[in-house]
Amino acid sequence: MLIKESDLNTERNYGIELLRIIAGLFVIVYHALGQGGVLENLIEGTLSFKIVWLIGIISYCAVDVFVLISGYTSISIIEKEYDWSKLILLWLEVLYYSVVVYIGFSLIKGFSITPGVLLSYFFPIMNLSEYWFFASYLCLMMLKPLLDKGIRNTNENTLKTLFIILILIVSIYTIIVDRFFLILGQSPYWFVVLYVMGAIIKKCEFDKKISNLKLMCLWAGFVLLTWAYKCYGPVFYIFNHRIYDRTFISSYTSPTILGCAIVYVIAFSRMKFSDTINKIIRFASPSVFAIYLINTHPLYWNYELKNKFLEYAPRRISVLLPKILIFCVSFFLFAILIDKIRQYIFQKLQIRNKVYKLLYTHKSKIIK
Repeated sequence: MLIKESDLNTERNYGIELLRIIAGLFVIVYHALGQGGVLENLIEGTLSFKIVWLIGIISYCAVDVFVLISGYTSISIIEKEYDWSKLILLWLEVLYYSVVVYIGFSLIKGFSITPGVLLSYFFPIMNLSEYWFFASYLCLMMLKPLLDKGIRNTNENTLKTLFIILILIVSIYTIIVDRFFLILGQSPYWFVVLYVMGAIIKKCEFDKKISNLKLMCLWAGFVLLTWAYKCYGPVFYIFNHRIYDRTFISSYTSPTILGCAIVYVIAFSRMKFSDTINKIIRFASPSVFAIYLINTHPLYWNYELKNKFLEYAPRRISVLLPKILIFCVSFFLFAILIDKIRQYIFQKLQIRNKVYKLLYTHKSKIIK
């Protein structure tokens, strides 16, 4: 019997799917500003400095948003058998872009394709430090069955207490000193924290208990606090650890950045759209991971994106901002279209069916 992927999840939250898409755009924006050479070369105190850093702060929470969404969408009241095929399919997608982008970029730029280098791209998380997100996410997904079971069997009061403790101890404490080895939020430990928090938001129904006005005020407060400290904050020390202008935007564990991500998840989870908008979301959402894989591929990251907008950093915001926005939207749409080709190839090769058969030969249902 053939069943479609859409049949496996009849309770799709289109607000959350839209947030996933927006977070993908946030990734491109922040990387264009950061790796593109803008943030570190703005003239401090200028209007461009203040506006660009505001945009950077708003988009910086993308990583936290992605992992919170994983926790929010994965937890369910009914215990289900974990589908390991999804993990393998994710790995194959990473492998595909690791190799294909290497070959394509080398052909376009005239680089020689050598067997040794090509072989290294077949082992992306072992050789490509730029794919740290997938490495940490992979560790999280291997722990997912245990995390889900623990959250499902824990009462709401305990989970709410845990939620507060994670914010106070893990997030706020870490801006002073990283005793939990969270490595600026790039560690699998931090991903576990985010996943658990996302699941708690869903199970304890935080999305039904906070008004839109409160959410807007919280989001504005987190963003403005981070921005104000970046632009005007003093330097001081707590137990010999320096607190400075980048303290609230130097790590994904920052309490203000985490706060923004949490607000986004709660706010978007309650959104409803027309059937037309839902179709657009369904078209774009499956390609969001590809946006990250293409944007952070080592060749593109180090040879194309690095300092791409450096020459525009000192210029007026009326010149700089359109350049950045046009690039980000163009890259976003281009990456989605590129991934549609990848999806077509995977479908023609029946990759999903083959992976599922390999893991579950005893089952009669095969996904298409």
